[in-house]
Amino acid sequence: MKRSTVLATFLVVACLGFVRCYYNSEEKLYPPTSSGCEANNVTYSTTISGILSRNCYSCHGSSVSESFGGGVTLDNYTDVKSHVGHIYGAVSHQSGYPPMPQNGPMLDSCKIKAIKVWIDAGAPNN
Repeated sequence: MKRSTVLATFLVVACLGFVRCYYNSEEKLYPPTSSGCEANNVTYSTTISGILSRNCYSCHGSSVSESFGGGVTLDNYTDVKSHVGHIYGAVSHQSGYPPMPQNGPMLDSCKIKAIKVWIDAGAPNN
């Protein structure tokens, strides 16, 4: 009986040696991942034109803008620049602007932020 108690105690201690109790915060266990939202170095050619082509050209491309986009064309810099005063209001669903994309979900906050950064920089053709 004494031998089995000693053996059982040894096994319990040995098992506890393999199991470590430690404290970790959620941030250490699950570090935040990058949101992928890069609003620095926003350019028309690499950022804005991509956002517009993926989200706006289906209605505001030159071949369809008269039929679907109310005559507003956004598929080149000159056209975008002429409408820049309305673009941010529309994509951020501000009062007084038609919410865009029409009949679709609002652009994600990262895209809207990039558009705002570009406009605030003077909407350069870069």
